[in-house]
Amino acid sequence: MVDAVIESGQNYVVIYPNNDPGSEIIFNEYKRLNNLTNFRVYPSIKFEKFLVLLKNCKFIIGNSSAGIREAPIYSIPTINIGTRQHNRFNHESIFNVQEKKEPILKTINNIMNNSYKFSPSYFFGDGSSISKFMETLEKQSLWETKTQKQFIDL
Repeated sequence: MVDAVIESGQNYVVIYPNNDPGSEIIFNEYKRLNNLTNFRVYPSIKFEKFLVLLKNCKFIIGNSSAGIREAPIYSIPTINIGTRQHNRFNHESIFNVQEKKEPILKTINNIMNNSYKFSPSYFFGDGSSISKFMETLEKQSLWETKTQKQFIDL
C-alpha cells in the first residue's frame, strides 16, 4: 500500500493504526513517509475532526472499519485493502482490493480519473436516532419493564 500511495502522487493524511497484531509492520512502513511533503502523519485524530476530514476527502484507503461504516454515509469511495473487513457490510462505494501495489494504484487512479457519484448509505442509520430515543423514553412500557435480571435454565 505504501508503495502505491507514494507512486500515486496524491496528498494524504495518514493516521496510525490500532495496536493490533502486526501494527509494528505498519509503523515501520509509515517511516518511509516522514520526509515526503504530500503526506501528513498523525498518531490519532479526534472523531469529530476525523469526520470533517472524511467528508472532504477524495477517498479513504486501508482496512479500517471507517471505510465500511462512515465513508459510505458521505458517499466517499473506500479502497478496502485485504481481508480484515471480509463479510462486513458492502456498498457500491467500497472497492475491495488485494494487498498488492498494482491493484491498489490502479484503483486510486480509477477513482481520481472518474467522477463517481455514489448514493449515501443509510444501512447503519439515517440520522434520526435522537428522535427514536426520545420516542422510546416517552413510552410507558419502557418504564414498566422489569429491571431485575433473571436466570432461566434452558
